[in-house]
Amino acid sequence: MSVSNDKIPTNLPILDSKNYDKWHKQMKVLFGYQDVLDMITDGITPLGKEATTAQEAKFKKKDYKALFLIHSWVDSDNFEKVGDCDSAKTTWGILEKAYAGADKAKVVRLQTHKRQLELLQMEDKETINDYVTRVTRLGNQMKSCGEAVSEQNFVSKVLRSLTPRFDNIVVAIEE
Repeated sequence: MSVSNDKIPTNLPILDSKNYDKWHKQMKVLFGYQDVLDMITDGITPLGKEATTAQEAKFKKKDYKALFLIHSWVDSDNFEKVGDCDSAKTTWGILEKAYAGADKAKVVRLQTHKRQLELLQMEDKETINDYVTRVTRLGNQMKSCGEAVSEQNFVSKVLRSLTPRFDNIVVAIEE
């Protein structure tokens, strides 16, 4: 990840209608790195009567920083949804509802991923590493839909679906 002098990454993906899960994960890491994760989870909480103007300004600046980070990595359609929001938490919530909140869509995606995993087979000229990457990618997509698949199930799937040239290795592993 390339980082400019102000320590803000310059090559994060722009949120569009197809990459919310990856964008969401990367943005949460960025918020943590920039020390503004609390702005999207808790929002601006009252500091109390004893807070100084400087403390309030510093807190508000953190919120603006988180808001800036969100605005920087959304496409124009998503910006239209959140451009008028005045807090990072509100902005983040709108995007979560638009993409992650659609439970019915998640169920459909999960069923699609499960079916893809069932049908997945190693291709003749594919390396084991490439094949395991494909299986892992499907597992991560299932996880993002709320389904946890055990490592044992993944190993079993890989062993069952290797090409015949690996039969002797599979037998040795199983024994």
